[in-house]
Amino acid sequence: MILDVLHGEQRPPRGHPADEGDQGNDLLGETRLKDPDGPPTATAEDVPLCLQLFEVVLDSTRRGQPDPVPNLANGRRTPVPADMLSDVGEDLTLALCERLGSAVIRTIVRLGRRWLARGRCPAYTHLRTSVRGRLMVNPSSIEWTAATWNPVTGCTRVSPGCDHCYAETFAERFRGVPGHVYELGFDLQLRPERLEQPLRWSRPSLIFVNSMSDLFHADVPEDYVQQVAQVMRQASWHTFQVLTKRGDRLERLSSRISWPPNVWLGVSVESPRYYGRIHHLRRVGAAVRFLSCEPLLAPLPRVPLEGIGWVIAGGESGPRARPMDPAWVREVRDQCERAEVPFFFKQWGAWGPDGGSDNEGAVLRRLGKKAAGRLLDGRTWDAMPDLAEARQPGLRRGGRPNG
Repeated sequence: MILDVLHGEQRPPRGHPADEGDQGNDLLGETRLKDPDGPPTATAEDVPLCLQLFEVVLDSTRRGQPDPVPNLANGRRTPVPADMLSDVGEDLTLALCERLGSAVIRTIVRLGRRWLARGRCPAYTHLRTSVRGRLMVNPSSIEWTAATWNPVTGCTRVSPGCDHCYAETFAERFRGVPGHVYELGFDLQLRPERLEQPLRWSRPSLIFVNSMSDLFHADVPEDYVQQVAQVMRQASWHTFQVLTKRGDRLERLSSRISWPPNVWLGVSVESPRYYGRIHHLRRVGAAVRFLSCEPLLAPLPRVPLEGIGWVIAGGESGPRARPMDPAWVREVRDQCERAEVPFFFKQWGAWGPDGGSDNEGAVLRRLGKKAAGRLLDGRTWDAMPDLAEARQPGLRRGGRPNG
């Protein structure tokens, strides 16, 4: 769905370093990555993930290291060893666990070793050359975006929505591992070497900024925020989604930042206690202002939707996830419909309606994110702002007064 939305969006200017011509078109259609001894195992949209895994496999094999992905062969939920990760590995690992099954991963490992044993990797070289600059370096499994960009990593907790933070859990597993990208765990770190990544990605995409941090954390210097904003302005063919729990600093810094039309700004709101974040957001000039009501931890009556252009809602996932009452998410959806605000239901999370039915009165049980699914009242809810309209000045891109 994300790729369909992006069809026909702006491209980088001719002559830009990210403009790689028409290479890669053969991999954007029906092409499949194949095991010579078996049936197709991955579609073309999985190529970015596969390429990065190839690089990890080949590099570790050349250095005589053991299999970098032994645990993944046993299933998607098995922890991933540290040496699988590269400097962009956190998103690769999360995406691999979510999207690629063990058969695909085993095939990639086997093919990589086979090609390496022959002293050359023609198929790998072809794939790498074909998609260079055309597909995202950091593809994402998050349902409402297409890729992630992390010029900052690490954060600190500010509200109950942070209690079971997936990013913190992931990063802290590698604290103390020498040379690892998360050797310092979830301590906040600026990553200036990543600043120009989006300028090298030529395929227009939705990019979630700082899935592993918060750009408006107090320890991120203002001049660094300005640098991030400047990169987003330069990479005008992308659409950037910036989400924060620090609406007060967002408003304060925005008085000195002119956000370009390809930047959407949003705040997280898990309970009515944090409606103040919405008020801060509404005072910021942005092409799209959006809310992320995830994890939804309480009813959200009378959400102030005037000036808001998009709402995402969802339940919490993970081993300590708190259940989301179906009535809570229905209430948010119904308010969005009345206010004419696009509504996106991301997931039930770890807890979902028993038996797959989400009728009123259904019993919630711990099913796991995949089994619980994304259906609400028998269908998915994937509404998003129109990308082309969002870039046009003067259009109303916010909800009507609620109630």
